[in-house]
Amino acid sequence: MYWTCVVSEARVSDILSNLNIRKSASPDGIPPKLLRIATPVIAAPLTKLFNYCIDVGEWPCQWKLSNVAPVYKKDDDTSKTNYRPVSVFSAILKVCEKVKYGQL
Repeated sequence: MYWTCVVSEARVSDILSNLNIRKSASPDGIPPKLLRIATPVIAAPLTKLFNYCIDVGEWPCQWKLSNVAPVYKKDDDTSKTNYRPVSVFSAILKVCEKVKYGQL
């Protein structure tokens, strides 16, 4: 059986307006602060995009990219084993994930 849940514009708008503006820009170059400011304008198109992606079952390739940076853990800072990778994904992907998480 195949079924989908329709994403509401109100939910997308709510998530966009609560984005943490202190986070850094993602690989797409769009900072969360810009998304938060533009919420009234971009909520409807993003909702349509999310619904389309859910219906088709595919995500844009840009959402799969991330910036990876090493973060120091402990002990000797010259050893590679004392660093862990941290990935910064697109803020739009995070909004979509929050929408789907809420539907689960």
